[in-house]
Formats: sequence, structure tokens, C-alpha cells
Amino acid sequence: EVNVIDKFKVLELMARNRIESQTELAKRIGVTRQSLSNWLTGKDKPSIDNLIVLCQELSCTFDDIVIVPKGLTPILALQSVAPVMASTAMA
Repeated sequence: EVNVIDKFKVLELMARNRIESQTELAKRIGVTRQSLSNWLTGKDKPSIDNLIVLCQELSCTFDDIVIVPKGLTPILALQSVAPVMASTAMA
């Protein structure tokens, strides 16, 4: 399992945006608390659409919260999040 979301950056941005809990953030982005938790622990990966909404709620960009593994460019890291959606968006 590869964690593509920087959990500590998300928690920092939650505090900055006065979002008090993962439950509150999950409600704001329209997912379950468990889904959000799974993204933050690397057990699951969010779709590109969910990443967009997450970034909007946290007032940040993909670059702020997506971890780019060594040897990958940001676009390749995003494709590893949701390969089908990313390749569709590029077509």
C-alpha cells in the first residue's frame, strides 16, 4: 500500500480551515469518515474527483497534499491514484 495523501499536511490544513474532525471533513466532501481515513492511511486511494473536492475544502492544490514518490512526476503520481480517470482526462 502506497500512501498518496500527505496525512500530516491534510491535518494541518484542517486546523488552518477550522475543520474540527475527519468526520466533519468527510461530510463536507461527501464521503464516509472511513473512506477519508482509508485515504489518509494508504489503505485506499481517492478518485481524481474526490481529490478535487478535498483540495477545494482545504483551500489547497494537489501539490500541497499529494505525495509524489521518487522517480515520478506529479502527473504520474496522480495517475497512480486513479489511472482510468486520469487517462480519460488527458484524452
